[in-house]
Amino acid sequence: MAKPIEDRLAKLLAMRKTYSASGWEKAFDLIMEIAERGEKKKYRAEAVEALKAVVEHGPYADLAFSRLSDLVGAEDIDYMRSHLHDEDRSIGYSCMSAILRLLGRESYGEAVEMILDPAWGGNVRVSVLIDLSDDSGYPFEDMVGEYDYPDDITDEHLPLEELRAWRDAGFPEYVEPVIEVPTEELLAAGVTLPEDYSSFLLKHHERDRLEFDDCTWSLLPAAKLLELRNVNGEEYPAIGMLRGYVAGMPEDCFPEGNTTDAKGKAYALDRLAAGTVIGESEDGDVLYLDPADGDSVWIYRHDGGDVEKVGKSFTAWKRKARKAWD
Repeated sequence: MAKPIEDRLAKLLAMRKTYSASGWEKAFDLIMEIAERGEKKKYRAEAVEALKAVVEHGPYADLAFSRLSDLVGAEDIDYMRSHLHDEDRSIGYSCMSAILRLLGRESYGEAVEMILDPAWGGNVRVSVLIDLSDDSGYPFEDMVGEYDYPDDITDEHLPLEELRAWRDAGFPEYVEPVIEVPTEELLAAGVTLPEDYSSFLLKHHERDRLEFDDCTWSLLPAAKLLELRNVNGEEYPAIGMLRGYVAGMPEDCFPEGNTTDAKGKAYALDRLAAGTVIGESEDGDVLYLDPADGDSVWIYRHDGGDVEKVGKSFTAWKRKARKAWD
């Protein structure tokens, strides 16, 4: 019968000064097992002690700190601060993540300084920015410019002025802006939104994303429904982007003015162009309401030009979706 995990760990810790590299690996695997157990609180002290011991053995220091950031308590603040400026940037991030978790607003100044300093590198700066956004409620992460790789990140990608202004104002609490659906402007453009979707918009913020069809979907916030988007060299309001996609479809591929749905049935391109866009997937597909079918929910597949019905109404579709966790 296997010994209780705490007994096994105690024995390993007692022998740690004589560990070989393979011995340390064995100990580290066991420590991870303890740290990840459901009864984490019961084993927290032992896991923290063991992880600190691992830090002394260089090859596993970064992995140890990544777990320490989740496990340490207020009594370990000084320990984490003492390693904040270690040569390994990932260790610095783990330390800052723990400090933010434990101190909250009291540590915002340190977090902002780390984000402002290009020496930390793009990956660390953005990671700290995300943690700061989560803790403070400020949507700073939504203000990050598009980039391909973390190493490409420069000051221009980051909301540095907004961070400085927030810091200089004393880190005031974030107040969610009042959301207004531009109903009159939409009506003037010939668009009438179904009631369930309009109600959703009043509570929807741009940073909120949904998982559906094995994809992450970004749904348009009310303030950006009429924002101009460039599609095939022409500008269209975001809610009417499908007009641009249809205009760019080669006639020889759709000679009869139809695409097809998921069942292989003809679907008129004019009908597609009249769709009300409500969001986009991470893969570039378009989620839209079809006014010709009672504002049912459809997906336009940008790579093939075909469509698929995924909900008889916005409410029905949303029941099948779930909140995306980054």
